[in-house]
Amino acid sequence: MFDSNDERARVWVKEVGVPFRKKSQGKGIIISDFLFPGGQLCAPDWLPVGDLPDFSLSIESRLILRDDPYMATIKLEYGKNHWWQGEDLVHQVLRVAIPIFESAFPGCQGLFLFDNAPSHAAFAPDALLAKKMNLRPGGEQSILCPGIYSQLGYSYAQEMVDNMGVQKVLKRVLQEWRLWKHGLQVQCRKPGTDKLLKTYLLRGSQTCYTRSIMASQLEFQT
Repeated sequence: MFDSNDERARVWVKEVGVPFRKKSQGKGIIISDFLFPGGQLCAPDWLPVGDLPDFSLSIESRLILRDDPYMATIKLEYGKNHWWQGEDLVHQVLRVAIPIFESAFPGCQGLFLFDNAPSHAAFAPDALLAKKMNLRPGGEQSILCPGIYSQLGYSYAQEMVDNMGVQKVLKRVLQEWRLWKHGLQVQCRKPGTDKLLKTYLLRGSQTCYTRSIMASQLEFQT
């Protein structure tokens, strides 16, 4: 990630006066690339340009740059609502990096390693994430995949939609799991959420965070 107003913390100046620094970071650009021991991942130069992988995004308002079709490098001018997201990385891996790797190393398998950047935390659209669930019916909510609920040594199939195909809300799933208590809120209003969660499970406290209860279930941790 680079900004047009990136500057060093220390600079050489004349005896009189100080440099005028801009307050904003200015325009920025994000570069997503793949490296291997030989340098940047790239296709062999003998490969025709027409056989090289193309890259396009569904969001046309963002300016995506790919200067060299032989390279797996992707550049994005970011700002406002234009950001590099996990879905973009998956798209780049499947549509650009893997085809280029297969052309450069035919018959080989590649092991791709990624740094721990928040934008690399991509989940499937129907992944079991408590933050995608509402406390009560209404509002926009994702359709989650089925799960498994374990209790007293037994495992039960847990459908996340009702008979009408509507996504179940937090309250209903917790009721089915016998974890619902009257007065639970979607978000804890007191500090120390983890401590309150343990108190709720052990002593039946009515003050807790429903998404924490849901996220603590094994099915939502895998």
